[in-house]
Amino acid sequence: MYIENGFFLMCLDPKPACASILPLGLTDGEPGGVVFGTLFRKSQSSKKRISNIGTDEAIRIKRSYGEHLYKAYWGSYVAFVRSRGSITVLADPAASLPCHYTKQLGVTLLFSDLESCSFIDTSQFSVNEQFISKLLVYDKIQTGATGLNEVTELGAGESLIIDHNGLKTKLAWDPHLIAHNVEQLSPTRAAEALRAACDCVVQSWASCFEEVAVSLSGGLDSAIVLSSLAGINVGSAISAFHNLLDSDDFPELRYAEEAARKSGVSLFVIRSSAAGDLPDINAHPPTVRPQRGFLSLPLHLPFGGVAPCRSRAVFTGQGGDHLFHARESPLTFADHVFNNGFNKATFEELLSASRLAGYSIWKVIHASMTQERLVAAEGLDTAVRNRQIRMEGLSPAGIHLDRCFPDWTKTANYTAPLKSLQIGGLAHLHESRRHAGQISGWLTHDPLVSQPLIELCLSLPTYLLCHKGISRGLAREAFGDRLPNSIRMRTSKGGASEYFSEQTEVNHKRIIGALRDGELLRRGIISNADITLLSEPTGAHTRALDRTLLSWYSIEAWLRAWSPGPTAPSVR
Repeated sequence: MYIENGFFLMCLDPKPACASILPLGLTDGEPGGVVFGTLFRKSQSSKKRISNIGTDEAIRIKRSYGEHLYKAYWGSYVAFVRSRGSITVLADPAASLPCHYTKQLGVTLLFSDLESCSFIDTSQFSVNEQFISKLLVYDKIQTGATGLNEVTELGAGESLIIDHNGLKTKLAWDPHLIAHNVEQLSPTRAAEALRAACDCVVQSWASCFEEVAVSLSGGLDSAIVLSSLAGINVGSAISAFHNLLDSDDFPELRYAEEAARKSGVSLFVIRSSAAGDLPDINAHPPTVRPQRGFLSLPLHLPFGGVAPCRSRAVFTGQGGDHLFHARESPLTFADHVFNNGFNKATFEELLSASRLAGYSIWKVIHASMTQERLVAAEGLDTAVRNRQIRMEGLSPAGIHLDRCFPDWTKTANYTAPLKSLQIGGLAHLHESRRHAGQISGWLTHDPLVSQPLIELCLSLPTYLLCHKGISRGLAREAFGDRLPNSIRMRTSKGGASEYFSEQTEVNHKRIIGALRDGELLRRGIISNADITLLSEPTGAHTRALDRTLLSWYSIEAWLRAWSPGPTAPSVR
């Protein structure tokens, strides 16, 4: 699709949904590079992806080694910026287009989907058993490492510099710096800004597809996504569906029906049974790391018909919890004091924090005074340690987990304490949104996970996001007239814990059999004692580790895809 001296770019998808090539043309004839993916301008008046980059903008992008893209544009892309003797590769701040890299025969190879790249000599790759051991404890670990020793992943907002000295990475988009520039808006203006940003990203992405189906969970975030599309001409056919779990989980159907009715969209219901078979243990594709969505069986949407030439996407509400701030923490008060000291709004924010956390005002004050201890207790590293505690008695629980997340997830001295936790949560967000094609024939997309909305929510204080002491209070305020009261006022959340428990129970023998005869055991990553402990149907670990068993099944399936190792034509 694009070629320069020493550099070429290929798109191996026979039907790219919304990918384009945007060359960085320069008047002096010197190669400038190229942006691959979908790019929008940072202007809410424009909701169409751009088709070219002018010379002046190309010069700005080149002179900034690509970082001007973060300031003036947003989207789903990987950029390759040429300079004399080097190439800088940049991933977008939402990490929406995976970018992995390796080196073979002196050539640096970058790719999104390894399984599509038959020209890469995969026989040169080896399994990163240390990384896989960590995934057995916590499958959202992100350090740049992958399941293959020879392959590294470029993180969100990260750049890779390739020159005669080799390869080095740099954090080019720092969420702490975004959060440091606090937007002290009134609740009314903040709600207006949040609503405009949501409408901008959702409608912009919708304009890239001929059909959009919104997956309505029954919760607040997916209802907001649908409300941003309803009644607005975005050039797409809009529909909605609800995945009804056949389990003992609290039913969400009535909320989804009310959201669809409020937006004037027909709702289709798809039933999913926990009694269904798991995917075949030998069916995992040879990806660079185990896919978290491997166990999600394909959904066949009961509408739209067969239209292989149409561009279709399923929109989810993924990201809303992190960005709109669904956290009931007393540290909103600590953030207020951090940003403002003591002022006329202090007592009101103290009461709001008390209401949000369900604490007395004295307990809120104490928590804020001992904020370092509370932040540590709520951080990502503690989440990993808690997982190890729940796995006590199993071999992986004793693994030393020294570094599980990028350095930017750590608390910074210039960032408010609870805002630091929100920033750390972006690491979960980036990994959770990796889909494995759950919707047959449709691209799954998370429009809320877009740079303009991420940056706005990072710049808005947590006590403003939790307006009036309500979890996601500002989002409820911003979309109040578009949402049914039952959803707008609802603070409880649905879940699928019973579904996963029933799925594990139904498939328990199959999972244990796969582990007994599997690669995890053969490589010594788990032991026979682990399997015996997990084999007892009434064992203390069984109920607590339902999702862990399913995760191990996925990891086992991935290992089998690489053992003894898939073959591909060697690079000549």
